[in-house]
Amino acid sequence: MLLRNNSLIEKIIEKLKNLLYQSKILFLYSRIPFNIKYLFLNAKTPKSINLSLSVRCQAQCIYCPKDRGSRIFPKDMSFQTAKIIIDQQKNKNYKGRWLISENGDPFLNNEWYKITKYLRDAFAENELIIFTNMGLVNINVAEKILSLRPKAIIFNMDGATADTYEYVKKGLDFIEVKNNIINFIKLRNSINSECRIIVYIISAYRYLKTFKKDTSGFIDDTEDIVSILKPYIKSGDNIVRKCTIGLWHLRESLNLRKDNICSQIIRILCELFVAPNGAVYPCCSMYNADIDIGNINYEKIDQIWHGKKREKFLKHLFNKNYSEIGKPCSICVY
Repeated sequence: MLLRNNSLIEKIIEKLKNLLYQSKILFLYSRIPFNIKYLFLNAKTPKSINLSLSVRCQAQCIYCPKDRGSRIFPKDMSFQTAKIIIDQQKNKNYKGRWLISENGDPFLNNEWYKITKYLRDAFAENELIIFTNMGLVNINVAEKILSLRPKAIIFNMDGATADTYEYVKKGLDFIEVKNNIINFIKLRNSINSECRIIVYIISAYRYLKTFKKDTSGFIDDTEDIVSILKPYIKSGDNIVRKCTIGLWHLRESLNLRKDNICSQIIRILCELFVAPNGAVYPCCSMYNADIDIGNINYEKIDQIWHGKKREKFLKHLFNKNYSEIGKPCSICVY
């Protein structure tokens, strides 16, 4: 079981990653001309493609923006739209990673299994990672998920009781979700699946202490959440006790003028995100696809990735010209 241990090897690896990241950042914001930086740092093809199978989410998390996905139509990605992306990348012999679904819960899409099965059949060896709130992952859904051989399933478990969990996730039932999580992990273990379990925790206490300075009588039940999961998780799984609580749900009200280095820039150079309507956007913080750099219904992924719209966006990002990009970059808290 991996619970963010502090082993020497892990510290050394983390230090090397930080050094590599800092060296890239220094290169990005040096006086070297943009064209040279773009040539050396921009990946030839996306290393990760994130498919938003649905922008709907029933969890209503306290730390998520209330207007998330509100300006995207349709709300669910059709099989035909997903097929366009998958077929394009199959023809290119794509070796990168697929992520499902980064901006909503995928299992609200009635075609989720048809889409993901088609994806897995086309890319038998590629990494497949699934994000979910676990609200709909009953035993039948769990069996289908595990048949797809995902590399990992990622979710939050933000409380150890109904009171604390449902304070953070107002749209979900604690008992139902807890049973879904435990049954999923037990099934994973029983069939010896290699699917990793990655759990993030944002307790009601931590959220309130961070943003309200008043914990409203809650105690931090993070360790109680770990105790619920501990009997079932195994080596390679990861429980992130103190993940960062972002400010993205407050950015519109804060309306800060961004002038710092974009913390997401390395990811932006390697990933792309596809909304249910086919719009391609460069960053997960653009949860309404407000800055799209193309649409897979009209252009190929390679054309979008190396296209003028994306290149112009990256140039402004490298130069910290956030006002030229506009919202949400101009008020982004990352």
